[in-house]
Amino acid sequence: DISISLPQNWQRNNNNNISWPNEAAAILDEYGVVALLSPRASSSSDDESSSSNTGLIHHTICDNASLSINSRVQEMQKRIERRGMDPAGTDEPYRFAEIICRDAGGNRFDVPVPWLGSSSTNTNNENTEENGRTGVGSKRMGAPLLSEEEEGISTLHNSMQKIAGPIMDALWSTNTNPNNGKGDDQSYYNVAAAGFLMNQPGSKNQNWHRDGPDEGFID
Repeated sequence: DISISLPQNWQRNNNNNISWPNEAAAILDEYGVVALLSPRASSSSDDESSSSNTGLIHHTICDNASLSINSRVQEMQKRIERRGMDPAGTDEPYRFAEIICRDAGGNRFDVPVPWLGSSSTNTNNENTEENGRTGVGSKRMGAPLLSEEEEGISTLHNSMQKIAGPIMDALWSTNTNPNNGKGDDQSYYNVAAAGFLMNQPGSKNQNWHRDGPDEGFID
C-alpha cells in the first residue's frame, strides 16, 4: 500500500502525530511515491485551517491560488501579443522565463513562480542560510509576481510545506535514514523549482518522462 491516512489534527505537534511523517517517508523511500489521504471528517467546520471534508489543503486556498496564476497567465499572454507573437501558442510553442507553451495546440502551459513558502527546513524556524545550509526555497526562483498574485500563491506554498516539510525532514534525517552522512538529525533539502501546470481541454498527450535527472529529486 502506497497510501497513508493522516491523523485528526495532524498539524498539531504532539506525540500522537509524530509517526505519520516517518511512515510516509518510509513508503516514499521504498516505492518512490506516497499518497497522503486526509483524515476522516469528524467536524463540519468550514474554517480554512481545517481539513475536515475539504482535503489536506482547504479548497479556498486552491481557488485563490488558481485566481492568482490565471491572472498571471493572462498578463504574460498580453505581453507576448505585444511582441507580435501568438499568445495562445497555436502557431508555434514558445519558451520564456515567465511562461512556457508545452503544447502545439496552445492548451498546456508551464508557469514558473518563485517559491514563497517558509525559508526554513526545520520546525524551529532557524535561518538555515546563517547556519551554512541551503534554505528551503528562494523568491529569486521564477519571475517576480505582483503583490496580489503573491498572496494567493504564498498561502498555497506554506500549506504545501506544512504537509511535505515534515516528510522531507523524516526522509533525510539520520533518524530514518542513517546513511545520509550528515551526522545529525536535521533535514537537508531545498526547493529547486516551483510553478503551475495549466492543462486545458484538448491538449495533446505527453510522453512519459522524469522531471529531474538527479538522485533525491522529489516531485
